[in-house]
Amino acid sequence: MAKIKKKRKLKRNIRLSIIVGIIVVVAITIVTVNGSQGDKEKRPLYTTYKVEELDPLLFKGTVDAEIVESIYYDQSLGKISAILVENGMQVKKDDVLMTYQSEMAQTEVAQQERVLNKNSLSVITAQENINSAIVKKTDLTNNLNQAISDYNNRDESTEEGVVDAQEAKARYDQYKQALESQADVIRQEEQALEVANLELSDSISILDDAKMKISTTVKSPVDGVAYVDINGRSDMSIPVVKIVSPKVVVNGIVSEYDYRKLSVNQEVSIRPLSSNDTVKGNVTYVNKLPMAKAGGDTSVMINFEFKVAPQKELQYGYSVQISLKQKELRVPENAVIKGSEGEEVFIYQKGRVTRKVVKTTKQDGLLIVQEGLVLGDTIISNPDDKLKDGEEVAVKE
Repeated sequence: MAKIKKKRKLKRNIRLSIIVGIIVVVAITIVTVNGSQGDKEKRPLYTTYKVEELDPLLFKGTVDAEIVESIYYDQSLGKISAILVENGMQVKKDDVLMTYQSEMAQTEVAQQERVLNKNSLSVITAQENINSAIVKKTDLTNNLNQAISDYNNRDESTEEGVVDAQEAKARYDQYKQALESQADVIRQEEQALEVANLELSDSISILDDAKMKISTTVKSPVDGVAYVDINGRSDMSIPVVKIVSPKVVVNGIVSEYDYRKLSVNQEVSIRPLSSNDTVKGNVTYVNKLPMAKAGGDTSVMINFEFKVAPQKELQYGYSVQISLKQKELRVPENAVIKGSEGEEVFIYQKGRVTRKVVKTTKQDGLLIVQEGLVLGDTIISNPDDKLKDGEEVAVKE
């Protein structure tokens, strides 16, 4: 009986020990958990920022022909006698587009033909005058030579011979003076002939020019597609023929605020407003001069024109949206701290942070990353003095 009581007491002691042990373990666990939670509550909670590119810049634009040549009615050429192209016709540079006939030029030709005949007669007359003067000079020369011969053969032994010698000497002096005068006459007639020939040459050139104006052809200055508007034959404000180049260009507008972000050779995306299709293109020109404001425009904003060459053909006249990626990486100003090596950020990855040196520049109130970060990096946006390199941190999801 005593043994039975002793066994029962031993079992109660064992049970009591087990219960006490369980209570102690539970208590330790609770204390540990509470302590851990307390530590977590004491640790600061950080927020993160993912480094991304800015939204693209968007511009309005229209699709236009790269080259448009407008051929207007030119009243000075006369009347249009024929238009040799039709709407939609492909033309090459120097193909004849239309011809003119000028009644005024025909009248001028008739007048110039009369002037030409008159000048031709003047040349003939001047040449005849020279020929006559030369004949007269020849006669005077012969007479002079005869007077010289008579004087040289004089016989002054008689009174009659003396008289003959004196007469021969007088004739010699007379013919010599006449011959000198005749030489002046010939020079004058030669000058008159030269003037007559110049006037004749001018009248020939003027006549040739006038004849060319009777019928005038107008040629295409470029390759392209012809578009004809017959109303232009009577209305000089309407082009008779337009030559539109097959290549297109997108003309865009950029405000003064984004002007310096555009440069030649930048790649852009072009999307017609009538579809979701996009076409790549490159900026080929940025105007340095601002656009003139339309009448009644009181806005203070200044706009500039720029051109884009699309890599695929687009329809003339389409309105498009031009998209330019901004490759700048921006970060919040509070995310950058001053460290021993300059500007620093904390990169967050898999629950831990790594201190990283960066270079930034301030623009429009934001920090632009120049070095140290890449697209997709996640950084702590609200670091404090307690944050250490390599530390495990809790972040706000």
